[in-house]
Amino acid sequence: MPGKYRRLVEDLPATPILPNLVSTELDIYRVREEEDLDFLPLFLPRTVAEVRIRANGHDSQATIGRILQALANDVKVPNLKTLGIKTSYLTIPSLNTSIAQVLQAYGGIQTLELEFRSGQQILEALFSAGQLNNLRHLNARTTKPDTSITLASRVWILELETLQITGTPPFLASLLTSVEPRSMRGVKIVVEKMASTGSNGASANTPFRNSLSSIGGFIHLETLEMEVKSSLLLDDLRYILPCTDLETLRIVGPQLSSVDGGVDLVQRMAKALPRLKTLELRSTFDNRNGAQALRLSHLEVLAKECQTLERLCISIDARTSKSPTFQLERVEAGKKNVLRELEITCTLLGDVSEIRLMTIVKYMWPWLRLGMPGEYRGLVEGLPATPILPNLVSTELDIYWMPENDSLEFLPLVLPRTVSEVRIQGKGPDSEATIGRVLQALANDVKVPNLKTFGITTWHATTTNLNTSISQVLRSYEGIQALKLELESGHQILEVLFSAGQLNNLSHLDARIMKPDPAIALPSRVWLPHLETLQLNGAHPFIVSLLTSVEPRSIREVKMVVEKKASSGLNEAPISTPFWNCLSSIGRFVHLKTLEVEVKFSVLLRDLHHILPCTDLETLRFIGPQLSSVEGEEDLVQRMVKAWPRLKNLELRSTFDSRHGAQALRLPHLQVIAKESQTLKRLCISLDARGRKSPMFQLESIKVAKENVLRELEISCALLEDVSEMGLVMIVKQMWPWLNVVSSERIRISGNVVVITIEFN
Repeated sequence: MPGKYRRLVEDLPATPILPNLVSTELDIYRVREEEDLDFLPLFLPRTVAEVRIRANGHDSQATIGRILQALANDVKVPNLKTLGIKTSYLTIPSLNTSIAQVLQAYGGIQTLELEFRSGQQILEALFSAGQLNNLRHLNARTTKPDTSITLASRVWILELETLQITGTPPFLASLLTSVEPRSMRGVKIVVEKMASTGSNGASANTPFRNSLSSIGGFIHLETLEMEVKSSLLLDDLRYILPCTDLETLRIVGPQLSSVDGGVDLVQRMAKALPRLKTLELRSTFDNRNGAQALRLSHLEVLAKECQTLERLCISIDARTSKSPTFQLERVEAGKKNVLRELEITCTLLGDVSEIRLMTIVKYMWPWLRLGMPGEYRGLVEGLPATPILPNLVSTELDIYWMPENDSLEFLPLVLPRTVSEVRIQGKGPDSEATIGRVLQALANDVKVPNLKTFGITTWHATTTNLNTSISQVLRSYEGIQALKLELESGHQILEVLFSAGQLNNLSHLDARIMKPDPAIALPSRVWLPHLETLQLNGAHPFIVSLLTSVEPRSIREVKMVVEKKASSGLNEAPISTPFWNCLSSIGRFVHLKTLEVEVKFSVLLRDLHHILPCTDLETLRFIGPQLSSVEGEEDLVQRMVKAWPRLKNLELRSTFDSRHGAQALRLPHLQVIAKESQTLKRLCISLDARGRKSPMFQLESIKVAKENVLRELEISCALLEDVSEMGLVMIVKQMWPWLNVVSSERIRISGNVVVITIEFN
């Protein structure tokens, strides 16, 4: 729903805008009591199946009550299956009554979403609604913890299949005991800490254990996901062992810990849950402090006993690899075990390093795909003799500082001959010397014959030695096809490329700089004869240098972010002049299909005439703080449309507040696109809608072209003078009545779904 109520009325059509609408979202502020709600049938036609209402501000609750009353008594929505109400404010009793009336009026509701201040309010609303026989899915969230729950009578929901709850243990326990246990298939809960009562009561874990006991009665439960905001013992999971149909179990908390001797419980879990495919037991606090959910002996039990697990995500205490309860040599890899994904957070303490842990895990599950190990100093003692992952294809190395006398013998372990992608990232100003050593080893000692993708990132000032080392790698691996360079300045990047010589196989280049260059000066020009895609981030001089270093006929895609140039302190040309040089260089790419440009300064729409020769363009995306046009540029827009006969996606957008200043396009320009462009599928524009009464804009003269394929239109607009947002949507729907998606600042229409923001005063 668009802007102010009084601006809306004059544009109201007589019939629903979307007669086949299936979903409506209403963001409610406040409507004065004397204002009627005649607009509701426009957005609640009889086809609607989903209605979600959200309160914005304490004063909106009376308005929500009026809308609910209208929904229950006046506006008939016979297909309503989903109802959602969200308010974080203290609800008034009459609102609960209105909610109950809607639930009673629409007995066919299958999904209910309630987000209130307290669980007490949610339970009162459910109790007032009576028997909800068709309800299958309930999502109940509270925004303020309850210390206790008191109800005169209990809620009872017979056929509920899935339940999502956010709240304190008393609220959870009340809802979990309000459902028929045999119907439950999925439970997802977030357990908040209880507000302090100021008195000595039962243990904080007691009500939570009551909740787990209730879940244990759901004998056909398939999914259980719990996030707890307080510490939890692994032993507490014994309460859910009766849920023998479980396929997914996810428990996450600040400290989910076990004690020695918990092996028996893990063994009982593995046997009690024979269908378990996904298991996540994870602590969210720093995983290097305190006991973790599982220990190595527990992991050993899972490897032996659980044959159905496909994904395992655990926090593990690895300090017990020498414990008498853990005997690696006794572990036998189960041939029937189907585990394919393992994610571990661990304490790297005692006698085990991270690479040692990886070796242990590979012994348990030799067919498992794993990530790479961590810190160098924890790595050395556990080094195996051969690569951990002999079929590895991609390696990322985060490099800090390493003493000169430390060996790099570990490199072949993480750079086997199968690797085709290597990415190196410097961490800190002291990392440069270590990066240089790694690059020298890669160029001269470690042979990676299949290397096709290489990237290096270091945001600190690099020396000539490092630039030389990068160039040596590029010369040693002539088969590199994709290169990413993120260095301090564009001058350094161009030096690296020049020193590397002819890069005949390079087809993809991504070059980014941290510090804009005031100017670029090189003794000789770089030449990249077979480049197809180019991504650039920097100031004009750097970008122009690279754009003029490629064979124009081979380029298919250019994506660039153009920064403001660093000042040289001299008299300089206007900022538009070097940017025109960028666009003129791009205009040479006659086979270019995709051009995406983000500029950090204002530009004019007419600057785009430089790229009209790119007749193969399919995607053009142009974004800037102010991308503006002037009156009388309809001819340029018409030339653009005709120059790019294959254009499918067009985005011309300003990033500054779209309600101030001229925008990229005006209504007459939009009219030209509607008439002339037959290939556009998606259009995203900043629109100046102030020219509706201009002699250049005649809505009644617009003819709908049957061949036009536009299906998605996104508008940010200046809602000034004689047009409102609703009026603009009506104009757009007249130009393109078959649009699948229309979105503006407060309206989004997607197929038969509309999202509306109501902001009435």
